[in-house]
Amino acid sequence: MSKDPILLAIVAVPPSNAVSCLAPGCGHRVYAAVHVVEDSGQTLVLGSTCFAKRYGSASALGSPSYTSGGSGGKALSDEERDLLAANASELIQRFKDAHEAQLAAAQSKLLAQRMRPTPFA
Repeated sequence: MSKDPILLAIVAVPPSNAVSCLAPGCGHRVYAAVHVVEDSGQTLVLGSTCFAKRYGSASALGSPSYTSGGSGGKALSDEERDLLAANASELIQRFKDAHEAQLAAAQSKLLAQRMRPTPFA
């Protein structure tokens, strides 16, 4: 039983540092709205056109799990861009770790607020 595809991230890199679309038969260089998808156990890096062709529309899989940054995607640092090209799964793991750390910090802050005694009026 295969899992449904998940849109993990939409990212952007400078045009001079474009990455290759991994859609079968494509290979175009992409730099804006680069879609990173987990599909059947694979991490795919797709341009927006190939993403829409493969999944039916630009919004077929909903919002990305780990990035925001508008329709053009989160701008990547040079290190992140290199990781996207070399090992997209590792880049997504970094995004996931950062996301989980943000959630944990928010939960800790909320818990601390709840534990604070309320002053009497």
